[in-house]
Amino acid sequence: MILDLHVHTDLSEDAKPTVVEYARWARELQDQYSVHGFVVTEHRYYSFSRNPVLAELSRETGLLILQGVELETDYGHILVYGVNPQFLDRVDVTVRLRGKDVAAAALETGAVAIPAHPCRPMLGCGPAVKDLPGVRIIEALNGANDRSENHQAESLVKSLDLLGVGGSDAHFITDFGLCMTHFDRNFSSERDLVAELLLGDYRPVYLEGTRHT
Repeated sequence: MILDLHVHTDLSEDAKPTVVEYARWARELQDQYSVHGFVVTEHRYYSFSRNPVLAELSRETGLLILQGVELETDYGHILVYGVNPQFLDRVDVTVRLRGKDVAAAALETGAVAIPAHPCRPMLGCGPAVKDLPGVRIIEALNGANDRSENHQAESLVKSLDLLGVGGSDAHFITDFGLCMTHFDRNFSSERDLVAELLLGDYRPVYLEGTRHT
């Protein structure tokens, strides 16, 4: 199963596409590439009421469409998957946060914290990821990075014995899917996504690497 784990819609202030528009584009890409779904990760926004809407769109399109969040911290941007009420009781996603607090809250409430674009200047944590409690996954491939930044992140995965995922960081339709994550197993829920991330049976991929042969 191949998912784009980092997508911004019109609910992020710096993006315009709707989730429906991304779903249509993903279906078009399926003619040439293996794309099975995506996770919307808005800046500073998460709403439980959105999940049934995404589930209905998943049923209509045959894609898996889930929700996470991208948070601003003193360790750069951090993606969180498996957001639950306990996590939101501890973390105000609308403000800039301490990265260690985000990581600890995710670890202790069953969510997964993944530093985004870790080797992007000013917005990534770099080697300081080792100081974030419980964090053992980083975004190794990011579609909005240049290849050198992704190469640095892949090197960080190896040097610190981490796991790596991929996401497009799309803010525009045509950026969708440029980087994704190839999971060894299929799954169908946010809970499953968290379980698979913790298991570690996946790898980051570029879109061109998923082209049908």
